[in-house]
Amino acid sequence: MNKSKLKNYGLWVSIFAFIGLILGNYGLYAVIGLTAVSYKMLVDAFLGILTIAGILSNPNNGTGYIDK
Repeated sequence: MNKSKLKNYGLWVSIFAFIGLILGNYGLYAVIGLTAVSYKMLVDAFLGILTIAGILSNPNNGTGYIDK
């Protein structure tokens, strides 16, 4: 596997979103001390911070989510 793909921020956001989806499907939010509403608020805040910081989509670079 090409290790440069592991540097793609979109990949990591997708992986963590998938983990959250699995936790929600099996009702495991309570195990980590969250509810579905608090999990959604946490994810929205985190993605908002990443977007504002320009980590998820950097318009200056011009490549967006494309790997180098």
